[in-house]
Parts: sequence; C-alpha cells; structure tokens
Amino acid sequence: MKISIKAEPRSVQGTGASRRLRRESKVPGVLYGAGKDAQAIQLDHKDLWFKLKMEAFHASILDMEVGAEKSQVLLRDYQMHPFRPLILHADFQRVAADKKVHVRIPLHFVNAEISPGVKVAGGLVEHVMKELEVSCLPKDLPEFIEVDLSNLQAGHSLHLSGMTLPGGVEAVVPKGEDPTVATIVIPKVMTADEEAAEIAAAATVPSAADVPTTAQKTKEEEAAEAAAAASAGGGAKEGKSGGAKDDKKDKKDPSKGRPPTRRAFFSWKTFVSSWASAIRGGSTKRRATTRASGGWTPLPGASAPRGSARRSSPDTRRAWRRASASSRSSSRRPT
Repeated sequence: MKISIKAEPRSVQGTGASRRLRRESKVPGVLYGAGKDAQAIQLDHKDLWFKLKMEAFHASILDMEVGAEKSQVLLRDYQMHPFRPLILHADFQRVAADKKVHVRIPLHFVNAEISPGVKVAGGLVEHVMKELEVSCLPKDLPEFIEVDLSNLQAGHSLHLSGMTLPGGVEAVVPKGEDPTVATIVIPKVMTADEEAAEIAAAATVPSAADVPTTAQKTKEEEAAEAAAAASAGGGAKEGKSGGAKDDKKDKKDPSKGRPPTRRAFFSWKTFVSSWASAIRGGSTKRRATTRASGGWTPLPGASAPRGSARRSSPDTRRAWRRASASSRSSSRRPT
C-alpha cells in the first residue's frame, strides 16, 4: 500500500515560530537520515491528523514530497498536545534501499475462534504481545504480521519460535530468548458446592453493627456496674476532698475518653480592641508618672530617649546618671 504525504520546507525555527505555524494549522517537523543533512519541514495538520489514524501509516514506507524533491521516509516519532486534539511535532527518517531498518510491526491474530482451546475447552485468548520489532530491507517491510492461532490448545502458549515471519524479515529479540506471543487460559468456574460454601461463609460473618467496639458495653456489664455503685454508695465517705476526687477519677471509664475541649475561635476585632486599650492605658500611666515626678524617670540600666534629658528636671537627670553609672560598674565587675 503506497501512502504519499506532502510537506514544505520550513525556513523559520524556534518556539515562537512553531507556535505561529500551529495557529495557521501547520505542523512543524524534521526530515533526517540517509547521509543527508536534517531539513526543517512543515505539514498540513488536517492531512497528517487523518493519516495518523491509519495503522499502515506507522509501519510503512511513505513517499514524501518536499517541494520538488521526493524521498522514501518512515514516521519515527510524533508529539501530541496533553489534552487538545493537536499534533505538536513530527519526525521522519529517510531510508536507503540497500540498508535494513528497524521498525515495530503490529500483530494481527487470526483463527482464534476455531482453535481447540476456545472452541472445545471454552478458553480465552490473551495477547501477550501486540507488536513485534523486526529488521528488514525497505522493500520487504510488511504492514502487519499475521499470527495463526488455529492449533493452539487450552493452557498452552504460542512463542515467537512458533510464528511464521514473512520473507526477509527477522525478529529483533535478545539472544537466547523466546518470548510468549499469545496464550489460552481457562476461566475458573465455581461448582454448586463451592457456591453454597461461599454463601454459608458470608451468612456466618457478623455485621458491623453486631460487633461491639472497645467503648461499648453489654447490658449485663452495665447492670453489674450499677449494682456495685449502689452498694458502694452506702459506705462511709472519706473526709478529705482530695480522696473524694481520687475516687471520682478512678470510677471514670477510660474507654469513654475525655469530653471534647471547647475550641477557641480567634477574632481580629477582639484582638485589635484589646491591643488598643492596652496601649491607651500604658500611655495614660506614663503621662501621670511624668507629671508627678516632674520628668521622665528611667529604670536602672535603661537609656534615655533622645532629647529627654533637656526636658526633664535636674533631679531626674541626676537619678538617670546614677542609674547609668551603677549599671556600668556592675557590668565591669568580675563574675
């Protein structure tokens, strides 16, 4: 099957140029291989979109026309948008007629319904491999490989060595390995005795409502505790309040847990109002102290604000000097 595709040379490159091409319904791409330099190309998005839906387009030699030049190419890779139906980029490789290529070929499974494992034993076919990597010349490249399952028995597997490959095609697998291609398994069917046993086991399992938790008690246990509490109530009471509190703590059931604590809700309005009232109260107190003493009275070791010594009285300045001298002398004493 011959598939042709047209492309145009692309002169602009880069992220911005590629975005502009995509807005114009073009797909940026690259063409390389066959000993020639890589060439930037652009393709029509609609044409490439529908061709990508063809299975043969991914594993066939394509006839690409770039301007006036024609060449045989293989689709090597393409990138799609994560969630939009948009092709972001496409890579094509030129092929030479005398050099082998490595391509993944899809597998088509046939005659599965007439195989003894399915028709007689009622088994199910499991496809372990869906494509196979092969090596061949471009002229021998098949579009797909048929896998015949007509002789496959139930419980058996078809390996790569049991397949018949087209002429000139070699499978590319690790040396010494014979991978499994397909197998037929028998689904498990429950007998009547097994179904009855399963139903009986499900009936004997108690429900979640019938299973008591650690915090629950039976009616007999609650009645016994009530009788014990009534008999203990007639005895002598301890005189000390501490002993009574200890008894109350001992009688508490630890399994019931503590009552839920009350959550404290933070309010910016309450915080701001309390903060403003505290500031107002502190400033009022400082003004009253200043008026009574005739000036600012520093604490021991404190430094006077700038300009306060000129506004304060002589007694206040002497008190501040004595406090500063005592703080310096105490800091120089050896410990």
